[in-house]
Amino acid sequence: MYIIVKHFTVYFRSFSHLYGALGQHPFQGSKLSQICAELFPWPSEETVMSSNKEVTIPLKYWVDEKRNRVIVAEASGEFVDVLFSFLTLPLGTIIRLLDTLDHVERVNTSEEQGRDNGSEQQEGRNNGSEQQEGRDNGSEQQEGPQNTSEQQQRRDNTSKQEEGTGCINNMCQSFKDMLGLRNRSEQQVRLGCINELYKSVNNLKTDVFRNTICQKMLHSPRNPLESSCQRLKVKVDDSEPTKYFMCHNCAKKGSNLLVSSYCGVKCDCDALMRKEIELLEEATGDDGVFVKGKAMFFIYDNLTVRRSSPSEFIKPGQKKLEDYKEDLLDREKILKILKQALTSKTPLSDVLLGNTTSKRSVSFSRVIGSTHSKDYLEIKVMVSKSKHKIEFVEADGDFVDFLASFLTTPLGSVLNLKNNKLSCWPIPLLASILKLRNGKLSLGSIRNLYKSVKNLDPSWFIESSNKSLLNPKVAPYFGCERNPLSNSSQDDTAKYWYGLGEMKNEKGRIICEKRMISKKHDMLQQPKDIKMLDPRSSDRKKKDGVGFMKRPCLFVVWDNLQLSPLTSISLPISFRDSDNLLSTDLEEHLLKIEKSKAINLFRASLTSDKGAFTRSLSCLLWKWRLQRLIPLWGWWRNKRNKKREKRKRRKTEKYIKLNEKKEKKKQEIIAVETKKKKEEINDNPVQKTKEEVKA
Repeated sequence: MYIIVKHFTVYFRSFSHLYGALGQHPFQGSKLSQICAELFPWPSEETVMSSNKEVTIPLKYWVDEKRNRVIVAEASGEFVDVLFSFLTLPLGTIIRLLDTLDHVERVNTSEEQGRDNGSEQQEGRNNGSEQQEGRDNGSEQQEGPQNTSEQQQRRDNTSKQEEGTGCINNMCQSFKDMLGLRNRSEQQVRLGCINELYKSVNNLKTDVFRNTICQKMLHSPRNPLESSCQRLKVKVDDSEPTKYFMCHNCAKKGSNLLVSSYCGVKCDCDALMRKEIELLEEATGDDGVFVKGKAMFFIYDNLTVRRSSPSEFIKPGQKKLEDYKEDLLDREKILKILKQALTSKTPLSDVLLGNTTSKRSVSFSRVIGSTHSKDYLEIKVMVSKSKHKIEFVEADGDFVDFLASFLTTPLGSVLNLKNNKLSCWPIPLLASILKLRNGKLSLGSIRNLYKSVKNLDPSWFIESSNKSLLNPKVAPYFGCERNPLSNSSQDDTAKYWYGLGEMKNEKGRIICEKRMISKKHDMLQQPKDIKMLDPRSSDRKKKDGVGFMKRPCLFVVWDNLQLSPLTSISLPISFRDSDNLLSTDLEEHLLKIEKSKAINLFRASLTSDKGAFTRSLSCLLWKWRLQRLIPLWGWWRNKRNKKREKRKRRKTEKYIKLNEKKEKKKQEIIAVETKKKKEEINDNPVQKTKEEVKA
């Protein structure tokens, strides 16, 4: 009924537009027009004009002309909300947004070059016409050809000079790339090896994943604070808002209700969940998203945010702030600030003043922790003896799921990673005394933005938004089951309820009632408990673990986190191309990835472009190098590895046998219960007639 009225309103307005152009309004003041206006209010001229214009945020900033740096900027809470929303963006979303920004910049530069070439050609044509006019004059007919020949020689000389300088520039740029001396503006800004991981996941075939939805989830991961970020004045993330779907058959029955956040997921009744249903949420205020929107804040060049107050102007050693500049920040400029904030300490100067002299500031220090833990992942590491580096890693689906979860992890939770476990070994104990056990991660100016959320007075935040910004958890069903960085026992999935919800217009009047879902029990009439279905699980009855990759599987993970699936048919292409890999040069090691090593791997993959495993496991590389000097060490290590593999096989076989026994017992219990029910029905004639009527 709701959809019919909506379509009728569209036809009614188009009909009124036609008569309005003729100066006649047959339905003006009628009850029909009042009902349509209440259901779907007519957009005002101001809203239509504002929808056509791009949304911007005003910014006032002071500049140090000598150093060409932004001293400080002042803005309202609307801009601070956008800055703090950087911490909620998953790493995969950041890579996707920056790739689109780079593509737009390339298109703009190519268009500008085309315009410049067109203007130069037009100038050449004008010069040719002037020369033709000179040739028409009788007195200058003989001098004209000589001048044109001289001009032609000059053009040839200049073209040769340009070709020579072009070759020299290319050689200089190649040397800069080899030595790492190229400016940050000339380099492509990347999130380390995470960028290569994102590309390899998108290039994998669909049959590697559990289903087609898994690849979509990794390509555009969900924001854990999506409902809050949708209310920002300038939306940085262009992802589509989450939609919810149900099964038609189960919705009619009203039992065993399931809901999914992706269309086409299989229900327990083997039907596809394609019925879209709306989510009813609480009405939020207009006074900001994370901080109070009417308040004013100071933003320094390194993205340190403080409350605007006169004491900030009276600091000792600070220059007087006299003349200021103003600018309107649109989505493109804010994305550029995000791009520079990941690598630079002066992102505001880089974007607002076009400063290209800032250096790349990305580094990490290793976490020292306990070597014994219950939650760990096992991998096989192949080390090159001559190069003293890790060539590649052989891993199963659990470890690849763990790597894929890097793309779904928000930026704020990366900065919140800590190793709270303390080992009794003397080196970790000494490190904990010196407060170096948890290490540090430096990603441009993002650390300063994270500290600003910590140091700001909680009264300037709306409710408990500062806590959610400091530790934004992965969106539900976007993580992995076996993750050394998080406790698998914690269940962060929200509960949903299904019932009648009231739809209201802008004035607060109730328009109609319809079936909806909500995260709060009190917002619905006749609420029923509804379960959220994991879109990655094709069959919920099978308890084989939930992840992105299909089981069983085996992958080769290279040092730059490039994924190559191993199949029984053929080896990866990267193995065929690499002729330098010799079996005598490679050394095999079995390794357990605990929480401390997992944190180091995550941080190394964010800060290094090539060697994620080599940088995170550099201490072990030196240890293995010294062990090679011990006689018969390789023989003893191979023997120990074989014993470990045998133990692992026995454990897996026992686990499979136990699961088979449990399934058999369940089937026997179900068969016994069905027999008892049939006997009871046969003994009781009343129940027998009821069962026949139902059938």
